[in-house]
Amino acid sequence: MKIIILEGPSTSGKTTVAKLLSDKLLLTGFSVRYVTEDETLMPILSEKDFQVHLKHLNSLLSGLDNKVDFVVADRFHLTSAAVTNTSISEFNVLENSLIKYDPLIVFLEIDEEKLGERVFEAMKHRGPSWKAHVESKGSKEDIINWYKQTQINLLTLLKNSIISYKLIDATNSNYDNISEQIFNAICNNKN
Repeated sequence: MKIIILEGPSTSGKTTVAKLLSDKLLLTGFSVRYVTEDETLMPILSEKDFQVHLKHLNSLLSGLDNKVDFVVADRFHLTSAAVTNTSISEFNVLENSLIKYDPLIVFLEIDEEKLGERVFEAMKHRGPSWKAHVESKGSKEDIINWYKQTQINLLTLLKNSIISYKLIDATNSNYDNISEQIFNAICNNKN
């Protein structure tokens, strides 16, 4: 079993890419378990205690079926570290547990100058709770700065992680191409 973790700021396309990648892997004959953001993050999003996040993620990890070829996760421990404002070193035991699954973190990065546009565009089609969450960050400028800083924080956590990673520019929203890049990277390494 290999674990692929998609990380990046909101609106970077993690969910879309996770679905496309999972479908491509299935069509190629691999068995896949897609772990949604509703499983990885949403149950603990409001928690600021990193121990709660660790317990949840460890439970999720231990419940995965080792018989599948790939697990594709929409967010995992980097987002938890960012949400709890915790150093990645606090997730060291979890990362060491992940290592046996040959993990790869794929970080979907958005050009800082386009990040605000993406967030405000997403507010037009995402639900009212997401819009309220975004608006809680303050003025338009505050919102843009918050999302820029979140991406910077996630990248810092990523670079201090012991897990292998791949950075992909998702600014242009070419999700088919992004999923193809990931597919090629993981399948070339699997053979």
